[in-house]
Amino acid sequence: KFSQYLLRNNVLRARSIHDRLSYVNDFNYFQYESILWLLLAMGCLMFSKPLAVVLHEIGHLLPAFTLTSGPIKVVIGESTSGKFIELGNRIKLFFSLDFSGQGSTEHNDCSLSAFYQCLILIGGPLFSILVTSITGIILLKYSLPVWSEICLAGFFCANLLVFLRSAIPMKLKPTKRFPEPPPSDGLQILQILRNRT
Repeated sequence: KFSQYLLRNNVLRARSIHDRLSYVNDFNYFQYESILWLLLAMGCLMFSKPLAVVLHEIGHLLPAFTLTSGPIKVVIGESTSGKFIELGNRIKLFFSLDFSGQGSTEHNDCSLSAFYQCLILIGGPLFSILVTSITGIILLKYSLPVWSEICLAGFFCANLLVFLRSAIPMKLKPTKRFPEPPPSDGLQILQILRNRT
């Protein structure tokens, strides 16, 4: 009897989850009429990417501000024709319209321990996956109008891509600012840990 109760309870729970998912996501993305919505999703992904990079760099900036005492420079984009925004005595933000999907948080880490360096490096991917998770929960939990669901899905994908690009240990694509392929955050953390042993 107990096993029948568990089986019935699991079936009811599975139906409830299925009903919730089908209710929230009742929009079919693979119909002919959905082409405009898919174009909107791609546009939202492209426009969300700079914001996702900014959020990622905030994830580096917060521990860098706490753990270091020198100046911190956050750079978003490639061009040198933009201008700096100074926040207090220590933080300089640089935004340019020549956006390549790259960002960097520069600080003096010569005197930092390997543990603190890893904390600063892991802050970006952690912030990105936190934003991705919150956005995913909103998409799954709430029934939204189609246009806002699609825009939020583009934002979700942009943050997920920034997280994967930074967390996977690899060399990134060279850019004007970084002609030598720069290491991802994950690769830098691995290099720090290898140098410790």
